[in-house]
Amino acid sequence: MSNNYLSDEELLRLMAEVEDEGLAKAPDRIEKNVLREIHIKKKKVTYFRLYCMRVGLSVAAAIAILFVGPFNPLVQTEVPSREVVEQSRVVASKEEAMAERDIMTKEEAIKDKGALEKISDVQLLIENKIEEYLR
Repeated sequence: MSNNYLSDEELLRLMAEVEDEGLAKAPDRIEKNVLREIHIKKKKVTYFRLYCMRVGLSVAAAIAILFVGPFNPLVQTEVPSREVVEQSRVVASKEEAMAERDIMTKEEAIKDKGALEKISDVQLLIENKIEEYLR
């Protein structure tokens, strides 16, 4: 086993050299950079605290409006009852609605020869289209 430790004399000599050299000098700009970083971090913490306060106040105001709004007489609106709504609504009966339309009954459509011709024309057209696709 090899020991890579310094002997007592070498250790004392190394300590003396380090003490004689003195402290290493840091670059001039390092102090300004450190102080600037500290200032920036403090500023960020302050902005974050203000942001948290604004959010908290906004939430508190929203909750207050949510609970106070229904009890405020200036905001309350009167909801009409179902009976009032039904009385004010005008609804035509089925007979009235059907009378307004010009609808043929099944018997009238069968008697109408023009309707039968239209049906046969449409049927012929459909058959022709099917034949075209099958070719």
